[in-house]
Amino acid sequence: MHTTESKNEHLEDENFQTSTTPQSLIDPNNTAHEETKTVLSDTEEIKPQTKKETYISCPLRGVLNVIITNGMLLAGFTIRNVPFINEHVHVPNTWSSILRSIALTIILIRAGLGLDPQALRHLKVVCFRLAVGPCLMEASAAAVFSHFIMKFPWQWAFLLGFVLGAVSPAVVVPYMMVLQENGYGVEEGIPTLLMAASSMDDILAISGFNTCLSIVFSSGGILKSAIASIRNICISLLAGIVLGFFVRYFPSED
Repeated sequence: MHTTESKNEHLEDENFQTSTTPQSLIDPNNTAHEETKTVLSDTEEIKPQTKKETYISCPLRGVLNVIITNGMLLAGFTIRNVPFINEHVHVPNTWSSILRSIALTIILIRAGLGLDPQALRHLKVVCFRLAVGPCLMEASAAAVFSHFIMKFPWQWAFLLGFVLGAVSPAVVVPYMMVLQENGYGVEEGIPTLLMAASSMDDILAISGFNTCLSIVFSSGGILKSAIASIRNICISLLAGIVLGFFVRYFPSED
């Protein structure tokens, strides 16, 4: 009896092992894992080939996309500040002023068109603080240091402070638009916040610079120059609001 029972138990163990081995082989988790492995191996094999093909078809595609803005800034800095290049490459001051104004206008228009209205309404207070606070603090700090260390008059010190306190929109706006296109920080509204704050920062710095410039070279009093600058800012703001409503309703949706 003992031998027959042990034989039956041995046969049951063998039947259990043979019955479980096919199930383990046909386990859906294992098959799914193997399918993911094969898919990953296929994509890993395809990726280098696609990279090689795009690089061969357009070798400067990634390079020009990265250095286009930095190359322009580097070229302008070199032409203006290197002595022997500045002597041979002469750009008239009128052209330089017009080109700077056009470039700033285009960059600010790009920043305005890339804004998210809902995120801007939600972050309008933060945007105002981020634009006004750092600009005024940096301009004031530069003015104090230049007055007490470099012995500048206060008018020239604040003139230098507003020059140094301005954010470069040629650097901030294109990269924020790239981040927005790739989806980084879009839900939190970070690209919209930074583009709007940088635009307001530039407007504040330009307004402060023009005010200090009019005070430095004016023959009248400081109060008169400040009132004239505030009047020009209000007129420009009113003109922008009128043009904004005009563009909103004309042409109509019909």
